[in-house]
This record gives sequence, C-alpha cells and structure tokens, in this order.
Amino acid sequence: MIGFIGSGKMGIPMAGNLLANGEKLAVYARSPAKAEPLIAVGASPCESIAELATDCNIIFTILGGPEDVEELYLGKAGLVLNAGPGTILIDMTTSSPQLAKKLHQKGLEASIRVLNAPVTGGVPAAETGKLCFMVGGDRDALASTIPLLKLMGNKIIHMGKAGAGQTAKACNQIAVAGILLGMSEALSLASSDDIDTEKVFEALNSGTASSTLMSRIGRKMLDGDTSASFTASHFIKDLQIATNIAARHGKTIYGADYCRKLCETLDPDSGLQDLISAAIPKDNPGQD
Repeated sequence: MIGFIGSGKMGIPMAGNLLANGEKLAVYARSPAKAEPLIAVGASPCESIAELATDCNIIFTILGGPEDVEELYLGKAGLVLNAGPGTILIDMTTSSPQLAKKLHQKGLEASIRVLNAPVTGGVPAAETGKLCFMVGGDRDALASTIPLLKLMGNKIIHMGKAGAGQTAKACNQIAVAGILLGMSEALSLASSDDIDTEKVFEALNSGTASSTLMSRIGRKMLDGDTSASFTASHFIKDLQIATNIAARHGKTIYGADYCRKLCETLDPDSGLQDLISAAIPKDNPGQD
C-alpha cells in the first residue's frame, strides 16, 4: 500500500494518476473533505498519520510549506516516529534544503529513508502526469520509487545529496520569477504605449522570448483570467526560500527579490497573472 498526504491543487491530480494506474493508495488529510475526490475513485481513507504510516512502506507528501512539513514528519504523531524501519518517505513540497537535511538525518536515526523531491510544471503537468521531479537524497531509495514517480512525471532528475532537490527547486523559481517579471513588464509597457498587446504577445511567444510560462500565464494576463492555479502567497514563500539560500552564500538575487516584493502587493490568493497590474508601479517596491 502506498501512502499519500496532500489534497491540494497539485496533490489531488498527482495521487489521482497513481490510482488511475492501478496503485492501491491510502490517504490522510487534516480536513477529510479535501480527500473525498480521491476516496471516490478508490483511495482508502486513514483517520491519522500514524495509521497511514503503519500501513504503508512508501509515502508521498506534498504540503503548503516548511512548517507543515516539519510538523507532519517530526511531530509526536508524525511520520518519522510512526513509520516502520525501511519505509521510504518522499516529500514533494517546495521547502528548504536545511529542513530536507534535517529530515534525512532524523530518518536515518529511525532506519527510514527520506527523499526531497519538489516538482515543477504546475497543475497542468500534475494533471497530465508530466511533472519534473528534482530529487535529493539516497540514490538507491530513489531507484526503488522511480516506477511510481513515472506515473506522476516524465522527468526525474537526481540532483545529489539530501537538500539538493530543494536547492534546485529554488533555482527553478528564480528563473520563473525572471520570466514572469519580464513578461508582465513587456505587456504592461505595450498597453501603456497604446499598441495591440495581442500582437505583441504573438510576437513574444513566437520568438526567442517564448516559453511554456509565456503561453500559459501571458494568455491569462491578456484574457483577464483571474483563476489561480498557483497563488501569490505560495510564490512569495518559494522566493523567500530562494533568498534565504542565496543569503547563506553571500549572494543577492535581485530579480527574484524584486518579483517577490511585487507579489507582496497582490492579494495573497490571486494568481501570478495579476503581476501585470503591478509591473510598472508608481513607487518601485524594489528600492529602499
């Protein structure tokens, strides 16, 4: 039996792909109603983390942030204290490398292997099983879980030691911030200069500036689509993790820091397409 904890916008389709491919899945959710879509298609509900940890030897988790992860793994009712020896825990949350290293060490002390495997690709890739996994931790533990990961993603990259997956995900989010910032500034400038933003978008998305993110978020910007598959609050969290990593190495990530400050001016639940409204503010929030 495989365990799965995380019933958010990413977790539901990821777990759904495991079920759709014939895997037996046990699920736990702090708010049981959130797991109902999975239970409806065959997942077995667990009333506690301990119950799930006892029944499953491979457990996937994807949560909101580092605080959630630490409580789930290291709390008195958490996974590390309740999982049996030999269990493999795979955390797919975007979290901090320091916490990933801590979980790895605590796991070793309990004869449990803990991998950090954050993903990129967003909800569309989660739904189609085309996520990219950036994995840190024991290579042999990863090898034994690759068949399951391949049901949720089409790219699995072993980044190195514990925590390396989280550092790689931070690098991904820095790159995303740069693309978002450039795209929103470009479309905002086009609108300000009274030229056809649709034509500008067509040109941008047909040449060197084109990207998956351009197609997805740029289209939402132009259409006024307010649906949020990934919220400003989550992106702020991700970029703060990246800033913290950079600071430990004496570096400043200027573009990502500026993008984070722009996101902080948005409604926390808004989608990243709303950056276009903040792209050229009257008072630059990136300046002290």
